[in-house]
Amino acid sequence: MRNLAKDELFALLHGCAVLGTGGGGSPEAGVSLLEQAIAEGYSVRLAQLKELPPDALTVCPYLCGSVGPDGIGEGVSLSERRSVALEATLAVERYLGNRVEAIVPTELGGENTAIALLVAALRDVPVVDGDPAGRSVPELEQTTYHVRKLPITPVGFATPAGDVLVLAQSASDQSAEKMVRRIAADDRNMVGVADHPLPVKRLSGSLLTGTLSKALELGRIVCEGSSPEQDTASEIARSTDGYLLFHGLVKHSEWAIRDGFTIGHTRVDGLAEHDTHEYRIEFKNENIIGWYDEQPDVMAPDLISVLDAKSGRAVTNPNVIVGMHVAVLGWRADPIWRSPRGLAVLGPLHFGLDVEYRPIEENLRLASESARCGQTGQAIPKGKER
Repeated sequence: MRNLAKDELFALLHGCAVLGTGGGGSPEAGVSLLEQAIAEGYSVRLAQLKELPPDALTVCPYLCGSVGPDGIGEGVSLSERRSVALEATLAVERYLGNRVEAIVPTELGGENTAIALLVAALRDVPVVDGDPAGRSVPELEQTTYHVRKLPITPVGFATPAGDVLVLAQSASDQSAEKMVRRIAADDRNMVGVADHPLPVKRLSGSLLTGTLSKALELGRIVCEGSSPEQDTASEIARSTDGYLLFHGLVKHSEWAIRDGFTIGHTRVDGLAEHDTHEYRIEFKNENIIGWYDEQPDVMAPDLISVLDAKSGRAVTNPNVIVGMHVAVLGWRADPIWRSPRGLAVLGPLHFGLDVEYRPIEENLRLASESARCGQTGQAIPKGKER
């Protein structure tokens, strides 16, 4: 277990934003939340599961709602975001009559991972080096906990208006998602949530471990690769066994808030080896599917992220602007997401897409054998570029 320095925390958030697949909230808001806590004397400790007592209670605090240019929710202040996440966590503690002894991030995202770090600091407990998504996800049931059939309840909710409640039992994780989404939609499209109160001993085999350490290393590349001469996006792909899928100029970006989600799409006109080609991304808070010249290219649960082409910094979906020079990167999802139960909640069919899931590496292998040969993505396992 170790304390994370200020520069490590900020690098961690930028790494989480890259893996946040266009959602997960604003890394700038995340940095501001932690800056304030650090100024108040709080600190963040990172722990491995094996360092925690088996019976120690964990919980996942986060913000649920649509994703706007300034982060999760509409016009919600930083102090309100901090308050609702903490109040939701305290509500679970009061209901169970047991103190939370460690915090688990619900996902990797520039703002929602910061919320987990913040609550851990405020409660003076460690944050676990792991999460149940390995990316950002739009819905509550899209966790590896759900895949492993671990209970989501009791769930604590707290609204910016001051309402605090606990869902003691739910018919299903999907039912909990619908309830939370209605609450968020009624109050500036944001609600604080704390769910999956579980002892450490139940997390083994269900939690994706080491993901915060991975995001921290990625974030260091982002933060250090600021020189104009360095193509940081390509370096990120090389160093993370990722795929440089496409790069070009944003032609069109459109989004709207519907039923508590940010729904939209982005179109990118290719440059250089991608000249005369187009890449289209559809998102529901997070990027769900990428189309290369209207052919399905990469799809959830695999990761798709849009980065500034030079700096490598993640661009969340509401902040994608026409004319922006971007790189589109992709990564393989953890094998648990490729299981039948994982695909049922995070595969393309779940999002109403008439596309059968095909792993990113398989799609790109097939593409490289077709007319896209020479222009298609190669896995960049420490080497080649697409």
